[in-house]
Amino acid sequence: MSVPSISNGNVLRLITQQRAQFEQLQLQLGSGKKAQSYAELGGQRQASLDAHSKIAAFDGFGETISQLNLRLSVVQSTFDRVNKVVTAQRGANATTAFTPVDGSQTAQQRLALTQLDEVIDLFNQDSGGRKLFSGRATTSDASLSSSDIIQGVSGRSGLADVISERNRADLGADGLGRLQQQLAGNTITLSETPSGVFGFKIGGTGGNLTNATIATNAGPPVNTVVNFTGIPNSGDDFRITFNLPNGTSTPLSLTAVNGAPGSGQFQIGADAAATAANFNAALNSAVTSLASSELRASSTAAAADGFFDVSAGPPEKTPTRVDVSGGPAESATQLLTTGTAGNTVTWYTGDTGGGSARQTAAVRIDTSITVGYGIRATESGLRRIVSNLAAFAAVKFDPNDARTGNAYAALSLTVRNGLGDTSGQTVQTISSEIAVVQQSVTSAQTRQNATRNILQNLLSDIENVDKQQVATEILELQTSLQASYQTTSRLSQLSLVNFLN
Repeated sequence: MSVPSISNGNVLRLITQQRAQFEQLQLQLGSGKKAQSYAELGGQRQASLDAHSKIAAFDGFGETISQLNLRLSVVQSTFDRVNKVVTAQRGANATTAFTPVDGSQTAQQRLALTQLDEVIDLFNQDSGGRKLFSGRATTSDASLSSSDIIQGVSGRSGLADVISERNRADLGADGLGRLQQQLAGNTITLSETPSGVFGFKIGGTGGNLTNATIATNAGPPVNTVVNFTGIPNSGDDFRITFNLPNGTSTPLSLTAVNGAPGSGQFQIGADAAATAANFNAALNSAVTSLASSELRASSTAAAADGFFDVSAGPPEKTPTRVDVSGGPAESATQLLTTGTAGNTVTWYTGDTGGGSARQTAAVRIDTSITVGYGIRATESGLRRIVSNLAAFAAVKFDPNDARTGNAYAALSLTVRNGLGDTSGQTVQTISSEIAVVQQSVTSAQTRQNATRNILQNLLSDIENVDKQQVATEILELQTSLQASYQTTSRLSQLSLVNFLN
């Protein structure tokens, strides 16, 4: 700022200008700002306004990002804990011996219930007032309690009832897995019955039985026929594969032996008819045993999957149950996939709207960037964990049943495999998607901080003063004012007499 020369203009006007300039310099020194209003910035006021506007926007994005980072951190911590729960339960289920601790369940099953409680608590947590696993239902828990899920509530059936119902439908009244077996002379026929989705479904067959033919017919009904024309050799075998309700399969084989048969064997008789009778009895025993173990375990897994698969619509899905409208579960032929909300609990209590789960929580983190970080507990990668833990925790076994050991071992391994299933979506898949969001947030924050620094420097150049320079100008102006006052004082003492003299 230039200081007007004392020799220019009227002295009084000069003093007034200098005093105004002095006051302005004092304001600048005190505030550090060149001007007290945008109008005083002149041509640079628009640049200042634009910079302030952008910084204010970055402040808003910064608050959003801070809250978002907290929520994403909670989500990733939840996934880490859920993975540890899965690892612990799979390790426990490696032990398949049935050793009950309360008469009907093992320590591993009690652990599954504890793990289920923890997973549900994790899914029901919130961060910053938002439920993280309930989609758009930001104030609602994602899940019912484990007790309500398994036992039901308010007159509506829970998972335990649904599993029992499905087991009866899959095993059938005679426990043969909804198959029919007949012996006619030297011929054994194993046939599927009109059971819809329930029970065993005959897959491939094979073997090397000497003096016998093995054939599978597409039907309907699908059947396998074994016809003995003589006696087989010791060591010859018959093999058949059954497809199970949960999409897996299990093999069954019978080996011919001369002596007393053991498990998985049949005795070679004196002739074809005796051999066929022995084979028929062994096959019936083997199928019944497989039904009470592998089929029951698969049925339990399928029942749990249908119970928990209440993913968002439209149309909204309700728990799947056996249709018993035409008779008992043992003779049922179809499932009810909708319309069961009135008699069956729905475990998921969060958002049931359509669309992508991630987009149930979308937030703008930059001028042109919006990220979605929503999660629904019904997503398959999360639902599968809840389903397997709940199924294992819900089932009770009869310690007096000779088949319980095999039944428990089959369920334990089925749950272990279910928890380790990496096909389709997994917790890791969802975690990776959230990690991408975290990376986008970090990148946006880095860009905004860099731009903010540039804008702050620009504002500093436009609005701020150099206090050292202002102090120097004040000292210079003080000197000039002092000289102006002295000049004014001397002029005030002049008179015509003094001037003439």
